[in-house]
Amino acid sequence: MINRKNIESKIRIIFVALCCPALLYSQEADTLGVVSEIITETDTVGIVTEVVETKTSFQKAREIAEITLPSLMVVYGVVSIENGALKELDSSTGNELSEDHLLLYHKIDDYMQYSPAAAAFVMNLAGVKSKHKLGEMALLYALSNGVMGGVVYPLKNTVERKRPDSFRQNSFPSGHTATAFAAAEFLHQEYGEQSPWISAGGFTMATLIGFSRVFNNRHWVSDVVAGAGIGILSTKLVYWGYPYLKKMVLPGNDRAIVFPAYENGNVEIYFSLYF
Repeated sequence: MINRKNIESKIRIIFVALCCPALLYSQEADTLGVVSEIITETDTVGIVTEVVETKTSFQKAREIAEITLPSLMVVYGVVSIENGALKELDSSTGNELSEDHLLLYHKIDDYMQYSPAAAAFVMNLAGVKSKHKLGEMALLYALSNGVMGGVVYPLKNTVERKRPDSFRQNSFPSGHTATAFAAAEFLHQEYGEQSPWISAGGFTMATLIGFSRVFNNRHWVSDVVAGAGIGILSTKLVYWGYPYLKKMVLPGNDRAIVFPAYENGNVEIYFSLYF
């Protein structure tokens, strides 16, 4: 007998774990909306000052949460490799989805994993101002994927976790999910200041990709949660380090060269520095 309440509770756990970034940005949108409304309705300087201070406090808390959430997601995934209870959660969730005929078999996530990044580039080409110019956006996105891939694929070969649908031992972490969340963070970095709802939309799409990897029986829950955290942190790392890299490659600096290349079906970024 299948316990539907049990499987529904596990599905909610997956959803909440992956939706944390999207919920964070949607909450920011609600908070900033209230701030704008209060400022519009009052002319009292004291009240306006108090509201601005509240907004600043929220921003500081959000910045801490933006790092804490993905870090905890990665920690959860790593701990699940050896932790019996979390391994059992992975196994039982997959088994119950299979028994209840809730598994889906499709390849749409092979393409939709890039959709948040595609949205960013489309908006830029449509004339919606982004944080960086188009060329810099392309470089930042390439570097983000490079960092993400540099973490995900060595982990796959090191951990050698068996996939739920095959004997291939490259399940941990989920590359599709990492790619989707790296793209969502990229969209947030470029357009999040214009509207938190853009960020929430990108992370919602990434969440659906992560969900599909579990429902498509390609990954365990912990694979997906860890992949999401790695994707977010990879893009954040690149955006934090980019100002320092940019100083080295400013026009007139002939010591450093960054250029893209296409070889054997792969897009590559080369960086050379002459001392």
